[in-house]
Amino acid sequence: MVTISIRKPNLQWLFGGLGFHNSEATMLGLMTPEFLEERVLKSHFEISPTFTRVFAAFPDWTQEAMDRFADYYDLTFRKTDTTIYALPARMPFHETHEEMIRFAQMAPSWKNSQTGRYYVVMSPEMLEKVRKDCLPEFNQKNSANAPVLIVTAFVKTRSGFSREGVAENEVGEGWGCYDLGLQNENLVLKAKDMGLDTLIMGIRDSEKLREYLEIPASQEVVSVIAVGYGATRPEMPARKNVEDIAKFF
Repeated sequence: MVTISIRKPNLQWLFGGLGFHNSEATMLGLMTPEFLEERVLKSHFEISPTFTRVFAAFPDWTQEAMDRFADYYDLTFRKTDTTIYALPARMPFHETHEEMIRFAQMAPSWKNSQTGRYYVVMSPEMLEKVRKDCLPEFNQKNSANAPVLIVTAFVKTRSGFSREGVAENEVGEGWGCYDLGLQNENLVLKAKDMGLDTLIMGIRDSEKLREYLEIPASQEVVSVIAVGYGATRPEMPARKNVEDIAKFF
């Protein structure tokens, strides 16, 4: 029999100091055995943290998500006798997604033009409408339980263009997509850091999205990002070797 003792110290729910967050647990399924053994576990045992912060008490936490953390705990914190501080659940979804977009906005852009735009769909009525009318059937299924859909866009003829609206080089509007991609990478990484999962969808009905969300013609609709808690832990697809994608001179 294992006895678990839970105490409630008088601590601010977000606090500083040396310690580990449990974000790594959400990425366990993405790690190769070699990476897990040689990087994560080796570093953990060398540092041997005295405490870790764990967000807890989620009414919608799935059994798989709980099992995922339990597996990670068995591999790490239990072996180093690390104290775990269970903190009240994350900030409300509205504040969570504002924080994600703030991090997205920190990405660099062409002459600091900051042309990325976000349309955050959260109401049940609009979620149903956007999912049903703007996504193909397979992505409706893939994002069925996501409580938030973020439609991403960028302002046209600004990134990569002069003040007079003339393209600075042959890439043209491609720079708007490039800058938005940098922002979206920040967004999904911040989501992962907050314990959330994302699905980026490029097959969508841009005209219906434009109509439903009142996206002006001056903006190009690009992707829809589903945000929530993943039901599965997909394996990372194989990546090409560096020598296949890079040349060094």
